Amino acid sequence: MAISTDPFTKEKRTLYHSKGRLQTDGSQLKSFMGNWVNIDNEVGIVNTTTNKSIAFGDRELNSSIFLSKIYPVYSADGRSFSNGSIVDRRHIIYYSNVDSADTEQLAADVLSLTAQVAEGWNGVIVSDPDSARYLLLSNYLGETACTLKDILLPDGAPVFTEMTAVNGQGATATFRCDVNHSVANTLRVFIQGDGLSARQMENDSCGAYLYNYSGQKQQAQVTIWADGNKLTAPVTVEHESCVSVKAVGNEILIETVDLKEEQEEFFDVTAQFLSNPGFEEDQTYGTESKVTLNGVVYDPCYINTVKAADSKWPQVLPIQGWIPGNGLKGGSNFAVLYSMPYSTTMYCVSPSNVGNSASIMAAPATDDACGKRCLSILNSWDSGNNSISQTFTLPKGEYKLSFLAQYVCANEMRHINDYTIATTGDNLNYSRCGIRFGDTEIYKYPRLANHWETVECPFSLETETQVTVSMGRETRGGVGAAYTTRLYIDQVKLYSKDEIINDVSGILGEADTENVDVYNLQGMKLRSNVPAGQATRGLSKGIYIVGHKKTIQH
Repeated sequence: MAISTDPFTKEKRTLYHSKGRLQTDGSQLKSFMGNWVNIDNEVGIVNTTTNKSIAFGDRELNSSIFLSKIYPVYSADGRSFSNGSIVDRRHIIYYSNVDSADTEQLAADVLSLTAQVAEGWNGVIVSDPDSARYLLLSNYLGETACTLKDILLPDGAPVFTEMTAVNGQGATATFRCDVNHSVANTLRVFIQGDGLSARQMENDSCGAYLYNYSGQKQQAQVTIWADGNKLTAPVTVEHESCVSVKAVGNEILIETVDLKEEQEEFFDVTAQFLSNPGFEEDQTYGTESKVTLNGVVYDPCYINTVKAADSKWPQVLPIQGWIPGNGLKGGSNFAVLYSMPYSTTMYCVSPSNVGNSASIMAAPATDDACGKRCLSILNSWDSGNNSISQTFTLPKGEYKLSFLAQYVCANEMRHINDYTIATTGDNLNYSRCGIRFGDTEIYKYPRLANHWETVECPFSLETETQVTVSMGRETRGGVGAAYTTRLYIDQVKLYSKDEIINDVSGILGEADTENVDVYNLQGMKLRSNVPAGQATRGLSKGIYIVGHKKTIQH
């Protein structure tokens, strides 16, 4: 950060720190030990490092104004590090409109979470002059959720936006967010007690719900900081009950909350109708190797050894159990549809003559059920439909299709509707992820870019109906990757309001005379244009896809 040391603003700055104060024009670099500094009793800076200095100086002319640099963490010592090692983990906190005394106290209040966060994460809890506390958790490379355990602050156990277990040692809660994302909580509610669970009210950091599942009545003291005022009140929570606490004026309002909220129950019938719903059965990009691409050495990386169905699209690869729906119009080395391994360090690399790209995707932290792979789809330099599907018959009833998805788009303009995104370059991107039956099509995109989200497509069937689950996208223009959306998909699930006894649907009878193609669950075509009634005759026992329907061969 740079601060002006110029005759037209202020030529000298006074730096207050734990060892005293320093007045300088920044012409010489000066350093001092400590973890906080205040500049002119106006700006406070706090760091969480130890055995490091703070420095100010290196004055230089910039756009006709003299600027001097403040280094919140400074060291002139050299050091070496190797590939893959952690270079540093630090926190820098900036405050405005605070004097040196406030800055010193705020530095004392900082709680670094570096020692207890999950691998790949970092976190800190800081205080504000109005006595509120703030949690910031960041997932840089983490592949798991992050659990904070026994967090205890002067007013008690803080209540987070996630379900918080409270006992005499403090608060424990588990947080999830994707790589390169952060979780932020404003902490104004604190509990001193034991045997309770709590969670912040939505959009109100001055309120919380307290739950008691301990088997006996629990008593606690609640503290809420509201508008700089400290409010406290005793709270009694009966067994198997919930109370809400909320700051209203200068008091804490305590109310009993009815826990008996009706929730619609759905049965997971995915295994009965969908093959390879998590794309775990695929072998694409399953080989480790070393590749040099555009001057960059990827060692190790994943390479693909699975043959494409059509050489015009060498990166549109078969997905086991799914029927390919390649409706692309021209042919492109850069169009993508394949299953890829999750990783935060190893790229999926296609050589310069096939795609000339390196792709990587971290596993979603929001879903513990995710496996090791996801589906990736991109229409680059080609237009049309690029998708896969499975077709089967469902009985009458209420259903819900869900899938975990993320899209990446460098030049997004807006969401036109649930299934259409407009990008610069006059391109329209259509989701083909969802369900279709009869004249009904329900396709959806996630709501936000660069964020894993569970997308749901509820639907009802009035009679037994053939349905098609589709995963893919369609593009109007044959533009480059910067002007289109890239989809990542995992955990395709089908739920039914009622249990379904049928273990296989869509079985063709001998009376069917329609000519069909036959595929195995790996997506390989076994027979072409044969009568449906004889489609599986002579094949070994198993499940086949006949005319876009799942069929069992006894």
